[in-house]
Amino acid sequence: MTLRGHSVLHTLVRAKFSPERTGRRYIYTGCARGEVVVYDILTGMVSRRLKGHVGVVRECDWHPEENEIVSSSWDGVTSVWLWDERAEHITAPYDHAKHGDEDSCDELYEEIKRQPSRRTRKRNTVRV
Repeated sequence: MTLRGHSVLHTLVRAKFSPERTGRRYIYTGCARGEVVVYDILTGMVSRRLKGHVGVVRECDWHPEENEIVSSSWDGVTSVWLWDERAEHITAPYDHAKHGDEDSCDELYEEIKRQPSRRTRKRNTVRV
């Protein structure tokens, strides 16, 4: 079966099966257009397009026990989507513009500095 409906742009975008509790009925993947695309295996058609990212969605994962899909994108945003098979649309991710960043961990961000290499020993060269 070949599933068509998502774009790839100069990077590996993973495709995964949905959790066992969904009957593994879906395959989901990120997309270069800033979407998470969910395919229905039984029909071979796109079941949902989760739109909200500006950059390439590089990674996404379905929670094994909850109805949530998390996605991360080159736009620097990580989104949590609430999945409902019966709904026509999937609940949009948390909107920081509306609710603020009170739950953000940005204040904990600290740049990681490269440590100097401890290897200073030269390798012995053997001439033949």
